[in-house]
Amino acid sequence: MRLEILGGGAIIIAGSDTSLLLNPLLGEHHSGGRFAPYPPRQIDVPQMPLCGAVLLSGVDPSRLDLESLARVPRSTPILAPDDRLALGCIDGLGFANIEVICDWRPVDAGSLEIIATPGSGPASHGFILRGDGLTLWHLARALPDAATIREVHRLFGDVDLLIAPLHRGAPDPQGSGDPVEQHRRVLATIRAIGPAALIPDGVSAAIGPSASANHRLFPISRERALLDLAALDPELGARLFVVDPGDALVISEGVVARERGLLRYCARVADHEPARIELRPRPAAGPRPLPEGVTDEHFAAVLTDILDAVVNAAQGDPRAFAEHRRWRARWRYDVLLPDESRLTRTIDLCARPGAIDPEESPATSPCTAITAIHAASLIDLLSGAASWSTLVAAGEIAVDTHLYRVDEAGLHRAPEPLIDPLVLAFAGDEAREQSLARAVEQLLTEEHVSGDMGSSRDKDAPQIDSEAIMRGISEALHTAGLDANMADAIAWPPEVSDEGGGHEE
Repeated sequence: MRLEILGGGAIIIAGSDTSLLLNPLLGEHHSGGRFAPYPPRQIDVPQMPLCGAVLLSGVDPSRLDLESLARVPRSTPILAPDDRLALGCIDGLGFANIEVICDWRPVDAGSLEIIATPGSGPASHGFILRGDGLTLWHLARALPDAATIREVHRLFGDVDLLIAPLHRGAPDPQGSGDPVEQHRRVLATIRAIGPAALIPDGVSAAIGPSASANHRLFPISRERALLDLAALDPELGARLFVVDPGDALVISEGVVARERGLLRYCARVADHEPARIELRPRPAAGPRPLPEGVTDEHFAAVLTDILDAVVNAAQGDPRAFAEHRRWRARWRYDVLLPDESRLTRTIDLCARPGAIDPEESPATSPCTAITAIHAASLIDLLSGAASWSTLVAAGEIAVDTHLYRVDEAGLHRAPEPLIDPLVLAFAGDEAREQSLARAVEQLLTEEHVSGDMGSSRDKDAPQIDSEAIMRGISEALHTAGLDANMADAIAWPPEVSDEGGGHEE
């Protein structure tokens, strides 16, 4: 048996004398241009092999893509769910050989036998494919219930190869809206099936204006899902085959051989960036300007030092951060600059050094929590000029937290949400008290106040002193329990070198 991966859930499954095309998705995007297969790929449709039949596992736009179906020869048999509108569309395209799928009813396709299994509704199915002495079960993005799994085992015995929605956030539209609970169900389903080998199903990512939805569609990255599976079942984790568009798997006599990027008609886009999937939350409020005198370069230079200070605070106060270490919290911070670019850093509260400086891909980081905050808001938080609750209420902070751990007993969730490490390290009463004291002192000593009651004077508004702000941050570092040398080492503005020499004050 040979599997050719086209991306987005589309796949060609070939036996010794025939091949089947499952859920053809041949264009660059689908669903009205809102989604695209991920990773991105290019398909040369005229170079594709002719297939003996097309299998459609559902009728949603990612599985019934009419533009792709229109490129299939009209003599090709179509196996489709029992849905009046879908069947009418297929008939309207000119296909004459249409067969309605019925669960558990075998269909012979040369050397391959096809048996549909119940999915998440009457128009959704998985598929058992048997041929060349192998049993493959493609869940087609739906999770079977316990009764279906027992029936598969009774009828067909062990499953040699399973294709499952391992890292998709919402595999079952009828399931819970809680992504961690859905992930637990995925892992439990894979364990109950007990396949000899596993392939994660292909996915599509939102693109264009819809891209901001991806952190909800894929709250758990593929890399984290793979680590979870290995923790749940180390033996199955060793028999996991991660494939991308353009790859193929050949299974013969129990041996799986992988061919990477050798399909002549399908190739993953070589220069794509994983960050395109945009697995990140976004604050509801729009960007805020940095205080005058504070540049993007200066802020980027000090951000890693700030997050290192958070980790040092965690190391210095074992009780305050005990739950974070228990759940091995790995926290990523996406700091939004005024031009809407992002500085991405991750801290590991169980390791040193704490702040991970390289720009980890949001699509591949196995982080457990993500905080998105505007740079100006972070300055206000650290200096005590604004509280965490104020910034959250104003929509200047967004947090995605999926804290859990997986072992051979299953998935375990943290009983209570963990407090963001920034809050524990910096947002205490002392920083707030210092900020308010500075504000009162400024109001009592300055003569600039314009528009006082009973006053008609017209004077210029004061300018924000960025050095004073960063002195406030330094005081916050002292408040976090850091030694004076580290706090004083974060000078503002920092020295920034370039080809023309050092920074001039």
